[in-house]
Amino acid sequence: MTVKSITVEDFNKLLEQQSGVQLLRFWAPWCAPCRMMSPLYKEAAAAVGNKALFCEVNVDEQPELAAAHSIRSIPAVVVYKDGEPVESFVGIKNTQELQQLVENYL
Repeated sequence: MTVKSITVEDFNKLLEQQSGVQLLRFWAPWCAPCRMMSPLYKEAAAAVGNKALFCEVNVDEQPELAAAHSIRSIPAVVVYKDGEPVESFVGIKNTQELQQLVENYL
C-alpha cells in the first residue's frame, strides 16, 4: 500500500470512512529526521499492505492539522484505531517497529 498525503479537508472524511488502523505521520521537507524516516515509513506501508492506512501531513502546508494534533516536534506519528487516536510518538522508528505498531492495534 502507498502512503497517502492528506489535507485538513481529507482528514475528517478519512476518519469517518475508515475503520481499522490508520497512521498519520507529520513531517516537513526541511526536517532531516523526517527525510530519514520517509523510506522506512513507505517500506512499512508496503509490508503491512491493506491491514492499515498510512497517511502523511506536511506541517508547512497543513499547519491547522498539525495544530489540531498539538504537534510541536517532527517527525511525529499519531496512530488511530477506528477513528480514535490511541497512541503517538515523536522521532524515528524503523520499518519493523512501525509494523509492530500496526500489529498491536489489529
